[in-house]
Amino acid sequence: MVLAHVQEFLDNELDSATEDAIRAHIAICEPCLDQAEVWTAVRTLVKRACGPTEAPATLVSRITMRVSSLRIERLG
Repeated sequence: MVLAHVQEFLDNELDSATEDAIRAHIAICEPCLDQAEVWTAVRTLVKRACGPTEAPATLVSRITMRVSSLRIERLG
């Protein structure tokens, strides 16, 4: 159960009770702790490799317009 939720745990996407249970389990389960450490390392490497890049302004504009039009379609 814990391994299935490690990424959600690392992303702080779980309710506090589930998070507490996973934290307690990781503290006593070496395989789960190892898995959490691996995912933390992978995320760090990805962040470092990707750097602080921003999407081009034209792309942001196109996405914003598309989302707006979808909202209008749903409301209309």
